[in-house]
Amino acid sequence: MEELLLRYFYGVGRSPVGSILGRITRSRAYVLTYHRVLPAAEHARERGQAGLSVSVEAFEEQMSWLAAHCVCLSLDDLVSGNVSTRERNVVITFDDGYRDNLTHALPVLQRYGVPFAVYCTTRFLTGDCTMWWYEIPGLLDQRQALDFTWRGRRYRLALGSSNAKLRAFRRIRAVLMSCDAAQQADLLDVLRGHERPRTYESLCLSAQEVRELDRDPLCTIGAHTVNHDVLANQDEPTCRRELQESKTFLEQLLDHRVDHLAYPFGGKAQAGHREFQLAKDVGFRSAVTMVNRPLKMTEEEALALPRQPVRWLTRAQDLEGKLNGWSTLCRVNG
Repeated sequence: MEELLLRYFYGVGRSPVGSILGRITRSRAYVLTYHRVLPAAEHARERGQAGLSVSVEAFEEQMSWLAAHCVCLSLDDLVSGNVSTRERNVVITFDDGYRDNLTHALPVLQRYGVPFAVYCTTRFLTGDCTMWWYEIPGLLDQRQALDFTWRGRRYRLALGSSNAKLRAFRRIRAVLMSCDAAQQADLLDVLRGHERPRTYESLCLSAQEVRELDRDPLCTIGAHTVNHDVLANQDEPTCRRELQESKTFLEQLLDHRVDHLAYPFGGKAQAGHREFQLAKDVGFRSAVTMVNRPLKMTEEEALALPRQPVRWLTRAQDLEGKLNGWSTLCRVNG
């Protein structure tokens, strides 16, 4: 059903009506968000987990479409105002720092000459590769029901079908994203049954692989904090430390400035004015959110840039509706 609704939505977006209405919220430039690019079989499995991937084949089609219909910019171009006034401008970004950004996405990006940015969570680069957004679906897949108590509240979650598991994951995710780091660690410990956390080193870029990516002239490396926690849930000293330490780590690793940041999760509830000011204070030139709104390239806006996600259901032709103002007008992030 979700797939059919999105097909219809973007079909309208590509129509003359969608294009005309999209002018209300159309921007000169757009920033698109990816996470993972995987071969078809791996993508099919990933789709049932955190849903963060697109297939290599879909990604190839999307980059071909963008290269033919848009001016593809680097982050530095965007922040410096080096944008086309006649054509659509787009920036490609990847969050977290997954190994397939190097092994599967890079060859496609090189083939079409598309600049891109990879925002790295720096604890992953040191071998600390716990990721609850992968671990929780894995735990749910092993069970038919989940019954636990946390902070005086009892949770009883049915897990008898894939849809039930998805609903349970979304409910747990909402609770985790409302927690500070200590509360989140406590809840995860309860969900694991006090067993050791799973780690996902095989999914993450190593420090050496980040250096390899950084040597490619198409690539810009940015920071994605140290721990990938919701910054708005942390106290100010912790939030500042997350930003400063991730920036410093990457600058020491790469031996040059790191000017760009992505706020983890990046919605209005996860990053706001305090975080924008702290990003400026520690020296970032730009920072991206996950808020879908028109982009206005001002100095203040540069620390709160909007982005649109490209998800597993997105087809190349659907990008038209993302880049003509239609999805921004309707506030759709599918």
